[in-house]
Amino acid sequence: MHAETLADAKGLLKTFRFTVVLAQETLPDGRGYDLAHIIARQGGNLFVGIALSEVLWLPVVERGSVVLGQRALNASVFENEVEMALGAVRVELKSENRPRLETAGPSRAAAPKRRRIEAA
Repeated sequence: MHAETLADAKGLLKTFRFTVVLAQETLPDGRGYDLAHIIARQGGNLFVGIALSEVLWLPVVERGSVVLGQRALNASVFENEVEMALGAVRVELKSENRPRLETAGPSRAAAPKRRRIEAA
């Protein structure tokens, strides 16, 4: 799912629970950080992307705990972090032996193929 504004994102978060939420630092009506309290209450993960010479991702909430300011992730490390967050949910689901749709991440088989983008 995709939201263009902070208000739209908050509306989606009232209806759905997401394991991982990616947000831009600056949105037309606020900042991506403003989602932290909602994501923390849901026990999810929030990463905010900041554009410098390259995009860095700041973990803001991890498994419901606010961790803003502890580290920044480049693209390759960020990819591993998201995979681990989704993998942790899958392990939790297997151990409970009951599916919970609101926290299930996409299956590996359904994942889109990755493309490398290189600057000229």
